[in-house]
Amino acid sequence: MEPKSPADRRGQREAAKIVAQRAAWLLVPLVLVSVVVLLLGLPWWLILIAVALFTGIVLFDS
Repeated sequence: MEPKSPADRRGQREAAKIVAQRAAWLLVPLVLVSVVVLLLGLPWWLILIAVALFTGIVLFDS
C-alpha cells in the first residue's frame, strides 16, 4: 500500500472535521427529543426512530 500524499491526508482531515461538526449539531436535538419522549411516557423505541431520522438528516444531507 502506498503512503498517502499530504494532500490526501489533508482531505481526510477536512472530511473528518465536517463529520465531527455535524455530529456535534446532532447531539443537541437528540437529547431534547429523548427527554421529551421520556417525559411524555412514550415508548423508548420512538427515541431510536428519532436517532435514525436526525442522523440521516444531519450527517447525510447534501
